[in-house]
Parts: sequence; C-alpha cells; structure tokens
Amino acid sequence: MRSEKCMTGRKNRKKAAGMVLAGALTIAAAQTSLAGWEWIDNNRDGQAGCYYFKEDGTLLRNAVTPDGYRVNENGLWVVNGVVQKKTVAVKLYDMKKDIQAIRDLFAHTNNSLNSYKKVKGYSTEYDYYTNEDETSYYNANNMVIRRTVPRKYNDGLSAEIYYYDPALGAQRASGSSDYEHLAFVFAMDSNGGEYRLYFKDYNIIRYIGPDHVNVDFPAGIGFYEFYMNSSMYNGGDKIWNILAIADPGWWISYEGEGSNEILVE
Repeated sequence: MRSEKCMTGRKNRKKAAGMVLAGALTIAAAQTSLAGWEWIDNNRDGQAGCYYFKEDGTLLRNAVTPDGYRVNENGLWVVNGVVQKKTVAVKLYDMKKDIQAIRDLFAHTNNSLNSYKKVKGYSTEYDYYTNEDETSYYNANNMVIRRTVPRKYNDGLSAEIYYYDPALGAQRASGSSDYEHLAFVFAMDSNGGEYRLYFKDYNIIRYIGPDHVNVDFPAGIGFYEFYMNSSMYNGGDKIWNILAIADPGWWISYEGEGSNEILVE
C-alpha cells in the first residue's frame, strides 16, 4: 500500500523540515543517498502530501517514480490526478510555558552579563556574515548568549538577540549553529517603534509589532512563511531586516544554488 511506503526517510535538513513556507519549502540538495518517499505537512494544517526525492536530494516532479507511482508538477504523489494526503499530528507549543521561559531567559541574561565573555564584533560559522560593530556575549563554552546590533545597519534598526542558555537547562550541543538556538529578538526602529520575536526550535511562536499586539503561532511558523505574510502584521515592512538580524543569511537555504522547492497546495 502506497501510504505505508511513503515514510519519512530524510532527516536533519538545514533549518529543519519544520520550516513551513507560504509559497515554498526549500530543501538543501547537498544531502545525498537519501532517495525515497516522505510525507511532509508544508503548512502544518494536519494534512501531509507525499513526495519522492532522488539520490542527489532533489525532488522528482511530473514523472513516474522508480517504484511505479506518479508525481505531479509539484512533486506530489497523485492517483488519477488526485493528490494523495494523510492526516498527521500537529505539534502545538505550550505558549504560556514557552513564553515565560523566554522572559526568564531575558532577565537571567541581562542580570548575568558581567559573567559572560564580552567580545567586540560577531561572525557566523563559515564567516558568511561578519559585523565588527556588534557586541557579543559568550559563555564559558564559547556559545553566544547575546548579541547587540547598533542602529547604523539594517534599515535603521537597533537590536538585541538572545539565545537559549544551557545554564537554564537548554540543550545546546557544542559546535551547533547559533541560529538553531534563537530565543528572542528585541528591535527598535529610528522612530521608537518596538518589535519582538519569540522563538522555539527555530520557529517563530510570537510576534509583537509597534502596536504592542501579540500575534501568536502555537504551531510555530518558519522564517519564509512569516516573511511572505509580513504585510499582514503591524510593522511588517521591517520584518525582512529583523529576520536578517536574527539569522544573518537566513534566506540562503531558500535561494542557494542546488536548492529545491516544495510548493504548498
């Protein structure tokens, strides 16, 4: 039975399969020897579609798979032209608990700044982003805990970026990428408008714009979907820049060479 064979077989994509896009979900093609089927719930509505990935990690489209099944122009398994779907569980965050944990982290970090190593400047892994005007704070294991970005960059936005801290029980493997551990961003524009982003598992779970209204995402929302819907949110014209502060180069995995898109239906 096809629904039994279409099983998750591809893991640990850059920035995770949990990144839901309003228009596209990019999958890095660098991962090889992972051919096969996978159910993916792109828009987290509890309905997953089934896709077939080739050996080089790219999505098979508008073709017959090696095991004899048809996929359409978007890569979705179809029978007589009908997209096949299955109901999957949708993980919901405990908003009260997770938001409070981020608030506790914010207070703990700012009360403990003197205990961290203060460094002028910040660079991401592989140095694809470097800003010598930032101020960064690192724990004893050389994990970044907070960054401060001056207003001279990012369309006049100043910002503070906070990361989950093992001192508060966060699981954070040595050598893992900083962006994987984003917790909170506070930004301010040149007119005094304030912006807040709360993160869990690299998903955005709450946004507060200059109108100070909470916009919650209990199932989490990925960077791309959030950006594509930015016109819906107060202060949405600043969202690209705020995301670029939170994870410099976040769009690379969507626009990079060899990337692959899965369109949401």
